[in-house]
Amino acid sequence: MIAALVMIIFSVLFRNKEIWEAGVGPKEATDVRDMAFGFLLVCSILALLLGLLGVSTLWIKNRCCNICLSILLFPTWVIIVIFGVVLTMASGVSTDLAKELCDGVKVAETQLAEEAANGGDNADDTNMGGDSSNNEAVQEALDFLSTDVIDTYMCSEYCPCVAVANNPWLKIKLEDAQQKNRGGFTVQVPVKNEDGSDKTETVTDENGVESEEPVTEEYTTPYPWYFGDKFYDVGDLTSTGTDVTQLNVKDLGTFETFQSCIEHAHTRTETDWNKEFLLSASMFKEQKNGVDIFTLVGWLEENYMCSGFCVTDMFFQTRNISEGIPTQGCLEPLAEDFGSVFRGIGVAGIICGIVLFLAFIFSYCLWKQYDD
Repeated sequence: MIAALVMIIFSVLFRNKEIWEAGVGPKEATDVRDMAFGFLLVCSILALLLGLLGVSTLWIKNRCCNICLSILLFPTWVIIVIFGVVLTMASGVSTDLAKELCDGVKVAETQLAEEAANGGDNADDTNMGGDSSNNEAVQEALDFLSTDVIDTYMCSEYCPCVAVANNPWLKIKLEDAQQKNRGGFTVQVPVKNEDGSDKTETVTDENGVESEEPVTEEYTTPYPWYFGDKFYDVGDLTSTGTDVTQLNVKDLGTFETFQSCIEHAHTRTETDWNKEFLLSASMFKEQKNGVDIFTLVGWLEENYMCSGFCVTDMFFQTRNISEGIPTQGCLEPLAEDFGSVFRGIGVAGIICGIVLFLAFIFSYCLWKQYDD
């Protein structure tokens, strides 16, 4: 009975998990939650009723009642033990499964990007079901999981940040910022030979005339950091900053959160200068599948002090930049949190099932003929 009560308590905790109450998930996720909660509650109440029925045999001296109790105990303890074992095992691998899912999202995102780049007719009819509306929702989810937008544009000329004391971003090395996909300006730089001279190649024009042309390659210079009224080159750890003189940047003001910048971006007039940024910002509008980006991210950042899913972003999306650089992604703590709930339900289920199994064995002792 005690184990059954514990199962009921954990079931209610699962049902009232804050992420459900925040209304951040699509309707399908809520349906799964309600179905899982219903099954958990039914198993818990059934175990509790059997426990009460077992206790009642102390006063009800009826052989038929005892036989019925034994018949009911057998399938019940089997189902509850299996259910408990499955939940306990699932909780133990929840983090690994979440990481595998994240890897799968990266693969799917690459495939969709390749199809779109190829311009094929199948770009809107992928192997994910052939339903264009479903593929659109999947693409939105993939865009959401991407960390490039916030790491590229936050505290740049498109989203200037307020000045920060002991600014930790100014201590980030160039290679570390590039590893975080800090986007920027793409330029052609000359390729060097081993002796330091510029590498050249022979090029023949349409008239058959040969000439030596320098060999170049693309190089991306990350967008400078913009804090207050100054900007700083990424990776220049000794820079004291350069005054901002661009009027289009000054007119934007400064922002404390990425969310406030994106909300402001939706009011801007598109120009050649900001066209690419506004296109990226558009993905953060309310999603067509019912999930609001900043409601979901805000809940995660508030509860786990995290940013990003598959990798850790350099910025929070909804928290003030004065709180510094995020130190963890949201995937692992989220999986561990839900795993702990499932683990509690699973262990309680195993204990309850074992107790019911023992009750099933000893119930045969009650199959005796009582004297009238």
